[in-house]
Amino acid sequence: MNFKDTSYDQRRQLIDALDDALDAAGLGQDRRASAMMAVALCDRLGNRLD
Repeated sequence: MNFKDTSYDQRRQLIDALDDALDAAGLGQDRRASAMMAVALCDRLGNRLD
């Protein structure tokens, strides 16, 4: 995902989908799980930008 070419709404949809995945797993209120998901997402995006 290239943030220069991605609209705010598309990024918001991605974040909402990740929140939904955490909720479905019963981890919606778990700060540690949210942080781990954020780190994994940033790592994945970083790898794609390299």
